[in-house]
Amino acid sequence: MTWNYRIIEFVEPGTEESWFAIHEVYYDDAGRPESYSEGAAVVMSHDAAGQSRELSWVLDKMRDALLKPTLRESDFFPPRESGRGNPRVSTVPTAGCADSDGQLSA
Repeated sequence: MTWNYRIIEFVEPGTEESWFAIHEVYYDDAGRPESYSEGAAVVMSHDAAGQSRELSWVLDKMRDALLKPTLRESDFFPPRESGRGNPRVSTVPTAGCADSDGQLSA
């Protein structure tokens, strides 16, 4: 499974109001987006010695998201229904779980 950062547009049900956030988006074997991280992406580092390098890598990958088409929440599943969970939202942690090629690490 691969992933990258992407901008996703969310629309509040019953309104025209929308907001945008950067999330980790996970792809199926054919390269199609299939799920995204539960929370919006954060910029953080657990490595005191290499924090500058690690934070720069995350920020560079987030900047790459600005160059890609914006995804919509509805690209992943039908519009939300009140009180129902979203089966296409990943519960994968949103920090530091992939190598520099975007491959998830064990």
